Amino acid sequence: MTDLFTVLIPTRDRAETLRSTIASCLAQDADNLRVVVSDNCSVDNTRDVVDAFDDPRLDYRRTDRRLSMSGNFEFSLGAVTQGYVMHLGDDDGLIPDAIAHVAAVIRESGTLAVTSAHATYHWPNSLFDGYRNRLILPVARGYAMRDALAAARRVADYREGYPTLPGTYSGFVHRSVIDRARAGGRYYTSITPDSFSGFVDAGLLDQYAFTHRPFALAGLSGRSNGASQVTNNDHSEAARYSQENELPVHADVVYCQQSLPIVVAEAFLQARERAPRLHEVGFDMKRLCQVALHDASFDNYPAVRKAVAIIAERHGIAMTIPPAPTLAQKLARELNRTRLRIRRLREGYRRVDASAHGVVDVAGAARLARELLGPLDT
Repeated sequence: MTDLFTVLIPTRDRAETLRSTIASCLAQDADNLRVVVSDNCSVDNTRDVVDAFDDPRLDYRRTDRRLSMSGNFEFSLGAVTQGYVMHLGDDDGLIPDAIAHVAAVIRESGTLAVTSAHATYHWPNSLFDGYRNRLILPVARGYAMRDALAAARRVADYREGYPTLPGTYSGFVHRSVIDRARAGGRYYTSITPDSFSGFVDAGLLDQYAFTHRPFALAGLSGRSNGASQVTNNDHSEAARYSQENELPVHADVVYCQQSLPIVVAEAFLQARERAPRLHEVGFDMKRLCQVALHDASFDNYPAVRKAVAIIAERHGIAMTIPPAPTLAQKLARELNRTRLRIRRLREGYRRVDASAHGVVDVAGAARLARELLGPLDT
């Protein structure tokens, strides 16, 4: 029996990028694919964008009221009863041979979860000025089976990023894993559904497949939530994201959307409540405080410092919290960036000027990625 793959696209008022995201999904040569747009009460022309596609694999669902991001993610799961599930952002994209790629890995490995090396496309209006219309693409091949708990440990210790975990966001996870995590309740119990999903699935799985060749593109447009949280530009998307949250923040931390380390910590601690095996990972609260301070940009430092001070007091952590970034902190931040650049060079990442190839959106970037990656291994 052929596995069914469902791509869920939670969206709200982003018709300008949604069209391209849908196009990248429907470019798949796969009959065992469903694409479900989960519209969170948009007031723009989202429905018209969906209706403009004539493809039986595409479905449209709309919430009956405005939900938080995690709420819309949860709502969309109601469209899936079997097979493998992915949540794809409404400015993200699938590389044209993604389904064939993932299906081949599953046939060979029998895995219940597949994720891949992180590829990124910065839309022409990206909040990261120096990266606009750039494609950052790993070009390695093959896949490896990873120990799920060991992967969660590396991410919880800030040695790897959460996209390497077996989450539903830009990765495929079997519905049976999601049902185990739900345990009669909801699946997403953190304000940050993408990192939460990676942790909770890692706590339930023994192994998962990690493909060195990417099959999805993380799109960073001018309205991306993540970019809005950590850059010094427009914070309006991040503000709405935080204001609409209806889930309680984990009591061990103070939520600070300007700090990715704190956001990841909150997701891990929430996931640990659903997947007790994650207690084997351990978590160093003092290291969280230190990493959060070192990671903070100059503009975000006051908010991060305030959150760290409360977390340290709450846990009785004795540490000096400078009023402003120190030279040592700035050097540590730059060292981490240098390590990332070196690792990307070692792993074969390419940074491509997509505009030179006539690319203007994520669907075009996905096609370009396919050209640069070449055919799938046979």
